[in-house]
Amino acid sequence: MYEKVKLALVSDICPDARFYRTIQLVRKTEKETRATCTAHSRVGQHVRVRAGGGESYFAIASAPTADAASIELLLKRGGDVANHIISGGRGVTVSMSDPAGEGFDVAAARGRDVCLLAAGSGIAPIRALLCALIAERDRFKRVSLFYGQSAPDDFAYRAQLSELTDVDVTLAVPTTTTGWSGAVGYVQHVARDAGVFDSDNLAIYACGMSEMLRETQAIAGRPVLTNGS
Repeated sequence: MYEKVKLALVSDICPDARFYRTIQLVRKTEKETRATCTAHSRVGQHVRVRAGGGESYFAIASAPTADAASIELLLKRGGDVANHIISGGRGVTVSMSDPAGEGFDVAAARGRDVCLLAAGSGIAPIRALLCALIAERDRFKRVSLFYGQSAPDDFAYRAQLSELTDVDVTLAVPTTTTGWSGAVGYVQHVARDAGVFDSDNLAIYACGMSEMLRETQAIAGRPVLTNGS
């Protein structure tokens, strides 16, 4: 399905790590914004955004809630669309589709241990999933997040993740770096070495490069759930 795009406005933009910005998008009217937020019905859905002569798909970084007043995206500098929005800042107008896509099957994790794997910008839909899990935390057993970036200064949502009390969070960079005291290695290897895949009742969700997804499934010996992107 090729989603129709309609006007949207950047209502807020905040720095998050070296290359990232979190933004809030609303429609021209409150009624249109409510309709768009209502269409955001599944964790891990995406929107299509046009801006600055370019077009990109972005996974929604927030979980759907009854009182949602905007669509949150995580942008990384480098692409035409992201650069245009980041340069324009608050108040810039873009075109955005309504939320679409299958998203994550959250129900598949209920009553089980949960392992979340995110690499690079893949943290956006995984962060949305994490918010959904926390909202009904008592329905899940152990929840672990393994999040990898290229360098220590690149971790989006780092401050929020550091405040979590009922989720095991492991940040990882691929190679040893001066001043870094966290995990070293690719997230699938770090999770394996931590013994997370040893659980007999485990749901694994991942978002990142296709090679990471394939290797995770091979290492864990069980299906890896994605948001269909």
